[in-house]
Parts: sequence; C-alpha cells; structure tokens
Amino acid sequence: MDGSGNCIEIEDGVTAIGSGGLYAHSAALGMIDDARLSAESICHRSMKIAADLCIYTNHQTVIEVMDTRTDADKNFHPTVAYWDERAKGAQIYNLLAYCGIDYTHEMLARGPAPDFHKDAWTEKKKEVGELLNFPNVPYLLDQDNGVNLTESKSIMKYIAMNHSPDLLGRDAYELGTCDMISRMHDSWYNELSKHGKNSDEEGL
Repeated sequence: MDGSGNCIEIEDGVTAIGSGGLYAHSAALGMIDDARLSAESICHRSMKIAADLCIYTNHQTVIEVMDTRTDADKNFHPTVAYWDERAKGAQIYNLLAYCGIDYTHEMLARGPAPDFHKDAWTEKKKEVGELLNFPNVPYLLDQDNGVNLTESKSIMKYIAMNHSPDLLGRDAYELGTCDMISRMHDSWYNELSKHGKNSDEEGL
C-alpha cells in the first residue's frame, strides 16, 4: 500500500513507492536474476542508486529483513569439533553466533606441556574419520544435508554461503577483497605462530 492508500500488486517479486520508487524499482529489476545477491543486498543497492538519482531521496536507509528461512534452514544444527583453545579454528564459533545458528560443540583436549599430545583426536578420528574426506580438526558434521567438512576457511565459507552470503562479498570487488584479507590473515598467522611456539626466542 502506498502513501495515498493505493493497493499495489507486486510483479516479478519487486515493488517500490515514494519519490525515488521508480529508480529503485528499475535498479532492483536489473539485479533480481543475479543469484549471488540476496534480497537485502538488492534492496541496499537499489536504494543507493535511487538516492544518487533522485533529489528527494537520501542515503539514510533502514532495511528490515523478514525471516523467510525454510524449515530445513531453521533445523540446521551442525556439530563442530575443535581443540579446547582459542586458536585459528575458534573463529568458526564467532560466525555461527553471528548467523544465529545453534550447534553442538565437541571440545577436544590437548595433553599437558611440553608435548601437548593429541590423543583425544586420535580416538575421535576412529569415530568420524570415515565421514571426512580429509580427517582433521576443526571439522563440521551436517548430517541432515550430508555435508561433512574440515579446514577452518572451508567450513566458514559453507556456513556463510548458506546463511549470510553477503559476508562473502556482494560483488566482484568485495569478493576479491575478502579473499585477499583472508589470505593475508593466513600469512600473518602462520608467521606469528612460529614465534609463539618457540619459548626460547629472545624478545618473547
């Protein structure tokens, strides 16, 4: 319903009202077939274009997203296993919390210093090893969808793609930038971890 009380029939899944409505509507129609863009992303981009073209529309926008997840999405309840420490794989838990996903946390305990043995994983591997193409920790088991993954970044991309795809980049530039930052993070982490493991190094 528009500001005058007229009931508008929605065509092609897109509608818009207001001074900049035609601009936003046209922009949205041009992006709606792009499977890489979520409805929220299309709305955000369309409003930006409308604000750029219409003198009565500004860039101060508030977007409200309705929950249209299917029952399968709402029942997504993976099992995630990692060591009992805040290391590289722990960022998976931050992403799960951000996406509002309930999950089962399997915590594996390392042995005491100085060896920090991995007997907990050795035993767990006997149970889940056949489910994983490359058995390792962290791992994610999504039994309902038949998806079992290892490697931190692979798990995070799977979660983001299914529950918050904009996190992976809303266009080619953002996608490339996210990948660049991810690779730089790996380089820094790998370099810094060498020093953290060497307790005899000067300056620590």
